[in-house]
Amino acid sequence: MNKLTILSLLSIFFIIIIECENNKKNTQLLEIESSLKVINDSIYIARVEKILFTGKNIYITEAKQHSVFIIDEKLNFKNYFGRHGYGPGEFNIPISINSIDNLFFVYNDGTRKIIVYDSTGLFVKDIDSPTQFPLRFALDKSKNIYVSANQINAKGPLLKIDYNGNIIKNFGGWFLPKKKWQRNTRNLRHVFINENNRLICVSCTEPFIEIYNLDGLLIDKIDISGNTYLKHTVKHYKKLYSEMEKDAHSSSFYTLFRDACYYKNSLYLLYYSENKRFDSILKYKIDGHKIRFQKNYKINTRNKYVLKTLCVSDSYIYVYDSYMSQLLKLKL
Repeated sequence: MNKLTILSLLSIFFIIIIECENNKKNTQLLEIESSLKVINDSIYIARVEKILFTGKNIYITEAKQHSVFIIDEKLNFKNYFGRHGYGPGEFNIPISINSIDNLFFVYNDGTRKIIVYDSTGLFVKDIDSPTQFPLRFALDKSKNIYVSANQINAKGPLLKIDYNGNIIKNFGGWFLPKKKWQRNTRNLRHVFINENNRLICVSCTEPFIEIYNLDGLLIDKIDISGNTYLKHTVKHYKKLYSEMEKDAHSSSFYTLFRDACYYKNSLYLLYYSENKRFDSILKYKIDGHKIRFQKNYKINTRNKYVLKTLCVSDSYIYVYDSYMSQLLKLKL
């Protein structure tokens, strides 16, 4: 072995050591402060789709119970709204939820409607939806809705919808897979509005974060595939997609960010980690058009968790673990 080879190997070794040290420095282990599985003898947590933190309460869309549960920051049950049915204000598989001006907008997958409730749990109106809402959606002050266009013939991957369900605009750029039938599934986004009235869009399957104005004009597109914690998964997914191109009948896709949460200028991304499951969270700080990586969060335990959805408060991250059907309260 010559000197050049030895020096090259030493350089690679030191790079690996430095990267491992940086990973340890940027990773914060979160302690489980409490958990919630059963609310009472007749109400239990079985199929949580999304959780939302607002007004010091946590709102849970429970698809098996066909209701929205309301619990406080200590995971004490307070109330619920909605019931199973197909009539006005009734739920059949509630999925996504967001709120503005003390109104709660819940996408109901069974009827393809957006159901609006007030803060007391009273039904306000149904809105016929032009698309499905499997991921996070955003609301502006005029109660316009911004969401992924989960439609075969959509002109763009994002939709702006008014309070009556009418499409105002179809916008955004496509992440173009070679197979046409993957176009919708690989162009789904989690959508948020920040304090500067900018749309923050996180791809569900690709390592990109986009920033738009409320008129649908793209301001910036940020590639985060270089993040140390994502490199392994992104490389693995590229290989799988490359192999898939050889199969003319394959229409599979792979989720990179299962859920996301925007809270006080920070973006929290629930991602598929090297453990081959959704058990870790990335935190990015957003300052204007700049996005800066800050932390990688993991639960401080050897137990297996498969996280499905999350929300964030000043002091805690709340996550739903679909492996054990439990809500976890993690101390920041």
